[in-house]
Amino acid sequence: MPANSVLTVTLQLTVDPDARSGSIRLTVPDSSPVSLPITVQPGLTELRFVDPSGGWQAGTTVTTALQATVAEGVADVGSVTLPLHNGDLWITDYPSNCKPSGTASITCAAVSVTKHAADFGSLSVTLLPNATGAQSVQTTLPGGQEVPIVGADGTAIVAEALQPGGPISMTGFDGEIIGAAAQFCDSIDRLSCINHPNSGGGETGWQDLDASVALPDSMSGKQIVMARLNWAVSFPNATSSTGVPDSATLTMAAGTSVRVHGTQIDLDQSGISRDARIVQYTADLADPTILAGHHTVSVAGLMPTATAYDHGNGHAYGHGRQPAMVSWTLTIVWSDPGSNDTLRLYSSPTLLSGTGLSDHDSWTEADAPSGRLDHLSVAMWGVDDLGDKTVATGGVQLARWPTVGPVLDTNCSPLAGLIPSPTDAHSCASVGFGLFEAGASQVADGSDGAGPITVTSFSDTIWVSSVLVVRSSAVN
Repeated sequence: MPANSVLTVTLQLTVDPDARSGSIRLTVPDSSPVSLPITVQPGLTELRFVDPSGGWQAGTTVTTALQATVAEGVADVGSVTLPLHNGDLWITDYPSNCKPSGTASITCAAVSVTKHAADFGSLSVTLLPNATGAQSVQTTLPGGQEVPIVGADGTAIVAEALQPGGPISMTGFDGEIIGAAAQFCDSIDRLSCINHPNSGGGETGWQDLDASVALPDSMSGKQIVMARLNWAVSFPNATSSTGVPDSATLTMAAGTSVRVHGTQIDLDQSGISRDARIVQYTADLADPTILAGHHTVSVAGLMPTATAYDHGNGHAYGHGRQPAMVSWTLTIVWSDPGSNDTLRLYSSPTLLSGTGLSDHDSWTEADAPSGRLDHLSVAMWGVDDLGDKTVATGGVQLARWPTVGPVLDTNCSPLAGLIPSPTDAHSCASVGFGLFEAGASQVADGSDGAGPITVTSFSDTIWVSSVLVVRSSAVN
């Protein structure tokens, strides 16, 4: 080749989807080798989740399609790798074109590719209850480049925060409600306890109850994603919520404790008997994993000041007069890897004020998903031994008060606000609080427990505080 001449070489390269930037070595006869840098651009220029119909609501599992924009001239888009946990946004189910990549991620091949678009199928994505604001989801492309997944409009996915006490519906999770009362009265007649002149203590008045409650065994070793504390006070002849504490202290074994500040739940209590009125606060623990490794929990600091109560005519009860109920519940939700069970939680108190068998009042779960009942927890405020009450699923009755047969000494039913007496093993005590629980084994033969949960009061005024139900993904 003559000196000072120019040689033009045109190269046509086929680039694999997983190719990375580098260089190639070009050798021309009678010339020194030349290293040519090659910059490989991603074959996918944008990855996005299609916005679900209900938006990106915290505390829900949504179905969304993963789509991508294909760069000009790209014929083979390869596969993409996604972490299963992206902060508060978790991938909890995925189609067959996605395969596990280790224990913490999945790799998905495209199910269809057109000139400018690729579709990687539909995934189930869960936004944890504490999700809020922009969510960062990093995806690894075939060439090793990391790019964020955005929403359908090309901007970051933004989670809508859960309102205080808001409902939850998530797939791949399990949970349970635990709770206790802070006081008891050694009588099954709660109204006589309320009206007793010495209701600050004594044999037939209210007495303090320091209850330490066992944490669920089934949460051991699981990742806890939510712990919601509710506490409530039921007033005798209350006209004000003054004096009800807006904070509480949780204490676990070994002295570990955390103080939480709650939000008061706004309740319409017009036209309600004064004995049935309640004040409720709710708080989600900022770090629910603090419960991990512990076996029991107790809650303190719930007793209100005596100035919160009067006779309704301006005359205070005076020192020592206690409310008709002081109770708390702790709802714990944890990840259940490999499970497609659906967990639903309702935490907005609902008043039931039935006046008779023909004029009952019910709370019924709306749009209940299909599936066999695995576990049910129902928490109730202000309950006593008066009036008929039932809990049912899909029309199948799980519990009823009164029960058939002797009940005073042998059946301390939560539907009657009763617990075994702390002072007499052969009797019941009133607490004004009920926590009913049922599992698959308690559903009548011939039924799988599918269908909506219903709580009914025929002739008592109660508050349904929280309902947690876990269902299997398949009906047997």
